[in-house]
Amino acid sequence: MAFTPDGAFTYILGELDNSVTCCRHADGVLEEFQSLSSLTEGTPHATAGGGAEIICHPSGKWVYATIRGTRAVAEDPYPHNHAFNTIAVFAVQPDGSLSLLENVESGGNMPWVSTVQPLHLRLLPARR
Repeated sequence: MAFTPDGAFTYILGELDNSVTCCRHADGVLEEFQSLSSLTEGTPHATAGGGAEIICHPSGKWVYATIRGTRAVAEDPYPHNHAFNTIAVFAVQPDGSLSLLENVESGGNMPWVSTVQPLHLRLLPARR
């Protein structure tokens, strides 16, 4: 779960289905107003893993989600041979909704957690 710096919105990453649920705060209650995939259109569903962590950039302009696991390839009976290790990058719209910009390779196996370095210029993922 990630919160915008102003506390107006919350983003929840679904571990099993790679979804992101966007919520606004209404009288102390989270109210869902958007749900979207963390995978770009046409990307096979990541299995044996999925969403790991979601964070909001300190500026409140971007949200990042680490997605890990394997992806099935129809002609290969061993899906674990096809690693799926990406970071989903979202733009935060003025109304708090998200737009998926891209999935970026994490540079290693099974990204779990990430942080934005102190100058806010780099996203640093930790991997297995």
